[in-house]
Amino acid sequence: MTGVLPSAILFGVAAVVSGGLAMPLGVHVALNLAQWVAGTKETPGFRTILVDGAAQARIARYAPMISLTVILVSAALLWRWSTPARDRHASLSPSA
Repeated sequence: MTGVLPSAILFGVAAVVSGGLAMPLGVHVALNLAQWVAGTKETPGFRTILVDGAAQARIARYAPMISLTVILVSAALLWRWSTPARDRHASLSPSA
């Protein structure tokens, strides 16, 4: 549930909203870059997050749900942001 599925939903929403592949590819690159900068990839980025043992257990418990929430809220906001644009395009198209 908290693996790649939320990211796939975000990329799918970006593809539907934009009607192409440029936006989902940009979102994917931005997500990978953010993970690298934060030091959560295999090779360290600009920062390495160090956490003491007591806080690490707490973070490990909540991190998947926070990640899931942030990605799904981002997808919902992207969908909501695009709704007026889709409605404008629909109203401009000639009716049959």
